[in-house]
Amino acid sequence: MIQRRGKADLELPLTSADTSNNADDSKGTTKKKPKRADSPALLLEAIIPTIIVVFGLLGLSHFIRKRRHHHHHHHSGGTGQHVNTKNAFGDHLAHHHAHHHGHEPRRIHPLDGERHLHKAAENELPLAKFSTLSHALGKADIVGLYFAASWCRMSAPITEALDEAFSGKRNTLLYPDEVETYDADAEGRKPLSIVYVSSDGSVDEMTEYIRGGWLSVPYESIERTELKKHFRVCAKRELEELGFERKFEIPTLILIDGKTHGVISTNGVEDIKEYGDKALQHWLGMKSLIGGLEDKYEDEALRDNPEPRIV
Repeated sequence: MIQRRGKADLELPLTSADTSNNADDSKGTTKKKPKRADSPALLLEAIIPTIIVVFGLLGLSHFIRKRRHHHHHHHSGGTGQHVNTKNAFGDHLAHHHAHHHGHEPRRIHPLDGERHLHKAAENELPLAKFSTLSHALGKADIVGLYFAASWCRMSAPITEALDEAFSGKRNTLLYPDEVETYDADAEGRKPLSIVYVSSDGSVDEMTEYIRGGWLSVPYESIERTELKKHFRVCAKRELEELGFERKFEIPTLILIDGKTHGVISTNGVEDIKEYGDKALQHWLGMKSLIGGLEDKYEDEALRDNPEPRIV
């Protein structure tokens, strides 16, 4: 028989057993608190991979430095010193500057001269290898290399024009009998030297064709052939023997700056036809103009790197 509980029954106090059962239920439903994220163990777990990466990078950097040191040691011939190829550029620039301005060259710091990529060897001018030209280049402002031959009909009028314009003028020409004794440093350079580069058939033909006041490259000298190859000038009949592509036929008169060995003009034949004995003034004017332009571009280049460091 089922008994109904009244209101009074509902209001009866809980027994100790009931209280115990409720407490157990409460424990079963309560979630456990997680560990703090900033605990020492978790911090250590996060730091260890970073430490491993850092030490790995340091080891790689040390390996790369050792490889570079070995590479520099090998390319410096085993001396352990890095070969600094920029020094030649700075020295060559200073040497070129001294030729124009007549004073001792400054050694410019290589970083200030690295943009000047000169093909010539250090302290060597382009025609220095031709010993037969040394007197003319060293003692005259302008050297006229005259490529011609006695048998060439086109050479004849040019030879006569040169003879008429300059022969007998000792104040103008560097004569053969003074190449050994003339002191260019004390007396100044002669304005002009004419050097005959022969395409004659024999020594006798060459000797008979030379005019007063001309120097010449010896007939038997290998430099007579080398100069033709250097400037690519020869007679048509010499092409097969010399074996190069000709740029100029004979007669050709090439004007060279005695100080810098630079080419002033390859059009000397036409100049002699047009100006006669005034051609020298024309060539000296061209020389001065070229020198001025070279100085201008050199100064502009130095301004790109202000205040070059002198070492």
